[in-house]
Formats: sequence, C-alpha cells, structure tokens
Amino acid sequence: MALGVARGMQAFEQAHPHPILHRDLKLSNVFVDAGGAARVADAGLARWLRPGDGASLTGETGSYVEMAPEVTRHEVYGPRADVWSFGVCLVELLAAARPYEDLRLTPAQVATEVAAGRLRPTIPPDAPPAVAALAGACLEHEAGLRPPFSAIVPALARALADLPPDAGTPATAGSGVLARFWSGGAPA
Repeated sequence: MALGVARGMQAFEQAHPHPILHRDLKLSNVFVDAGGAARVADAGLARWLRPGDGASLTGETGSYVEMAPEVTRHEVYGPRADVWSFGVCLVELLAAARPYEDLRLTPAQVATEVAAGRLRPTIPPDAPPAVAALAGACLEHEAGLRPPFSAIVPALARALADLPPDAGTPATAGSGVLARFWSGGAPA
C-alpha cells in the first residue's frame, strides 16, 4: 500500500510541465483498485506548482493531522509538505492506528503541536528498520531535510524487497505490525 501511494505521489512530483502538490494526502484519500493497487485520489485541493507560485502557497490547506508544520505555520511550502503527509500515512500503516489517537487532542491541537516541533507521529518500535528510518526522514520538521518522492520510491522498494518473502502473510505475521494489519486492526 505504502509503495503504491509513494509511486502515485512521485507521479505528482514529476508531472510536466510543473509538479503538482496534492495538499491533502491522507489514507482516506487513497483507494484500492480491483487489482489491489493503492491509488491516490481526491485531488480537489491539488495545485500545479508553477515558477513564482510559491508565495501564494502559504495558508492552511488539507487535514490537520496530516498537515506539514510549515503549512500550519502559514509559511511558503512546496512538494515536501506532501512528503510529511506521506510520512504520517506511512506511520499509520505501520501502527495500524490513527496517529495521535491516544493523546486525546483535537486535530487543530495536533497541528499546533506539530508546527511547534513538539509532536510528530510515533513510529512503532517493531517496524522494519529501513521502513522506520524512511518514515523518520519523511517526518523531518525542516522541509528541506525531507527526501523527494523520487528518492522515497526506490528506498521503500528496497526496504520491502529485503523483508522475508512470507512477511506479509497472516500465518507468519507474528505479533508485530503485520499481525495488527491482518487481524483487522488496519486503518479504514
């Protein structure tokens, strides 16, 4: 699922003649097609990023829980804001739970804490190390430190290829991340 979302976002990032910012990436905006492939959907807030447009991209846009810190702070932002949102989605998939749900904060409170650098999604300790490292990189507070999707896709593909061949099956999932997914604990 995560690799399919990353590939979809890479297509936005590499769109011609200009990159496209999705601006509302979250798992409820990802659909699974009949073949089981993840498809990024709901581009109602998406925008072409033409040269000189950056200054006009400063307001809060999207969903608070997945919103990048710079977007919440009303700073100029670009494609790396979507990378933050992907990082939130990746942690949600790894944890099989909505980020921050145990904190009893409103979405606006979450956004305020994230913007101030006091909060970010918790990466499950049982996540595969390479995937956990990638999630951490996507959730860097400073946008310029986040990788582009053109780097995320191959890194995630390598990380998934390094997992045991039967790691994604219910019988071998054990008690960690994949077990929670297969037991019905996956996000809706």
